[in-house]
Amino acid sequence: MNRTIGALCAAALSACAWTAEAAVQVLDFDDLAKAGTGRDYIAGPSFEYGGFTFSSAYSESPHFLIWQQDAVENADRDGGTFAHRWDSFPMTISRADGGLFDLISFDFADIFNSGARATNQLAFTYGDGRTEYLSATSDGLVGLETLNLNRSGLKSVSLAANSREWWQIDNFTVGSAAAVPEPVTWAMMIMGFGGIGATLRRRRTMALA
Repeated sequence: MNRTIGALCAAALSACAWTAEAAVQVLDFDDLAKAGTGRDYIAGPSFEYGGFTFSSAYSESPHFLIWQQDAVENADRDGGTFAHRWDSFPMTISRADGGLFDLISFDFADIFNSGARATNQLAFTYGDGRTEYLSATSDGLVGLETLNLNRSGLKSVSLAANSREWWQIDNFTVGSAAAVPEPVTWAMMIMGFGGIGATLRRRRTMALA
């Protein structure tokens, strides 16, 4: 009997855990970085990656930069980072399907990974139309650092560099703005907890008999 209850609990809890895990996504840009020590460009003003759209407000091309895997400027050696090339003109990041998202954090470094103190202006646009502004400056050390944001219900986030102070970004970590279980997950949870209740009722009835 205890094994039955344990199995039902495990099924229900695993459904909950699966839902929470599925709500978080990390864009690491690793598959964009080619072998080599140079750089590659993305010409168009709009680039889609991992279900998100990266849009440049500037008209001149190329708009985005990817350091190659072994470039000394690459703050994620053997991996990849992503950068916008134009200061003062924002790069806006939004879901490709137009939905809302939560922005948990992302890593960043100055564009040349030289330890420069580079400042970017961030603008968070929420689903209800509000806009929030934040200024952040790299710590003056070589390599990536993490900017923890924990903003919920965003429509978009924009990054704009001060003059020549571009960032390269990595591990853009987002979550669902409404982490609601899928219908199948709800069914599993209801069946699991319903089974637990039925088993406990049978045990009480047998004890009274």
